[in-house]
Parts: sequence; C-alpha cells; structure tokens
Amino acid sequence: MVLGETESKSVCSFWKGVEPHAEQFGSEALWRMFCAHPQTKTYFTKFDIAKGSSDLNMHGKRVMNALTLAAGHLDDICHALDKQSHRHANELMVEPTNFTLLIDCMHAVFALHYGQKYTPYLHAVVDKFLCECASALMSHYR
Repeated sequence: MVLGETESKSVCSFWKGVEPHAEQFGSEALWRMFCAHPQTKTYFTKFDIAKGSSDLNMHGKRVMNALTLAAGHLDDICHALDKQSHRHANELMVEPTNFTLLIDCMHAVFALHYGQKYTPYLHAVVDKFLCECASALMSHYR
C-alpha cells in the first residue's frame, strides 16, 4: 500500500464527505476535463457532454462510485478497480494519460467546493490516492 495509516484515515474521512456529492463532483470534473483538454472528448462521441447533461451526470457518478469502491479497499486498489481497468484498456481503449488529466480536474473541483478545508496536506494524500487509482486503472495496459 502506498498510503500510510494516517494518510489512509485522511482519505477515508475525506471521501465520506465526497460520496454524497458523487454525481455533482464527478460531472464537474469531467466537464472541466473536456473543456481544458478537448482531445478527451473523443471517447464520448455518443454522450451529451454539455454541462449538467444526464449523460455527464451519469458518467461522473460512475467514475466517483469506482473511486468510492477504491477508497473502501485501500489495501488492494488494483483488485478493486480490476473490472474498470480491463474495460478501459481492452474495450474502450482510453488513452492512459486521460486518467491524470481527470485527477487534475478533480483537485480543482475539490478545491472549489472545500476551499480552505482542502489543505495542502489533504490535497497531497488525495493525490496519492487518486494516482494509485490511476495506476490500477492502467494495470491492464501493461
């Protein structure tokens, strides 16, 4: 495990506050990614990716639910996200760098909603967690 005991507790505590806003935060992060990195839209040609669309809300919630699953399995994130990893690598063939782009957008969303409560320490441990999730999602690319 990449996270220490204190970091794991911080991630779990933070994620409990994120979970009720899964659809909103996920949708906002995806929308930001599509705006800042238009090349990422290519994987969503059949989606309405307009801000607040039902497609964007649905996929945003799906992304956040997967991360919630990972937050509940910090001791084995790779196994928790195995199904998503396989799908993204073998069926959807998503460019792996997109995971990193989405992480950056998630930090912006968290900072926007939590303000000063999203401290540099919290940012760092959440980043460690999200990077571990991205690494797990890339496991089927190897």
